[in-house]
Amino acid sequence: MSELPLSKRLAAADEPTLREMLREAEVHLASQQTVALAADQRAMTITGFFAAAAVVLIGGASGYAIGDKPNVALSVICILVAAALLGAIWFAVRAAAPAGFDFAGSSPADWVRDIEARKPLNESLAEMCAHFADSIDANHKRMEANAKRLWTAIWIAFGALGVGGAAFILTLALS
Repeated sequence: MSELPLSKRLAAADEPTLREMLREAEVHLASQQTVALAADQRAMTITGFFAAAAVVLIGGASGYAIGDKPNVALSVICILVAAALLGAIWFAVRAAAPAGFDFAGSSPADWVRDIEARKPLNESLAEMCAHFADSIDANHKRMEANAKRLWTAIWIAFGALGVGGAAFILTLALS
């Protein structure tokens, strides 16, 4: 692989090729934004379900703690599962939290330096292509990190519900 920066390697392309690369990069960046927004929405929807389940569990824990026939063990199980769901909520919210994201296009102010330096158009376009390539990579890394957070939230929730459900059933069977 060449030691030259990507912008220098791309500058060898003709103007129509560079413009096509820019067009495709802008489409790619716009698609990443759409996918990222959908992932954020998914994370917030899951957060809502986890929060509702945690509220129900806290209510159930209260009922088991102060009901006619108190059962501390079942109350504790409900509280522990609710606490785990709150942890899952934290990861899901972090997955959807605002983060830096690179978008398609550029501001006209971004071109002033090139114009003042009388930089050839091909060189400026090549630099923009390299910038978009870096933006696409950075967005991908951000989206990948958020996906891992969301999967962590899901695994915590399912694990807590599975273990908590088994403990609940076992406690009822032994009561």
